[in-house]
Amino acid sequence: MDGHFAAMFNSHPAVFELLIREHPLALCPTSGDTPQQMVTVFNRPAPIISLLTDTTAALAERDYAVLAARVHGNERTINIAILGPRLAARGTLLLCIKHG
Repeated sequence: MDGHFAAMFNSHPAVFELLIREHPLALCPTSGDTPQQMVTVFNRPAPIISLLTDTTAALAERDYAVLAARVHGNERTINIAILGPRLAARGTLLLCIKHG
């Protein structure tokens, strides 16, 4: 489930907290509106709008401690979830260059 799907079809803050805790990059825009914008468009409850506003700002500022605290998560785990895909892509690129 990505942030856009959650924004369209869920209205429980726990769903968003779990999504953000496990996949913080789900807050990033993939095409068009961000999940934060979509919860406003789909008129989700105020706690969800507040959660996405706070966590999107924390992600943009790379303040993973605030992000983790807001979703009851672990800062290190969230940091790894954010950096993991980037590190994997860099590692793959380096291997391709070395063996290519």
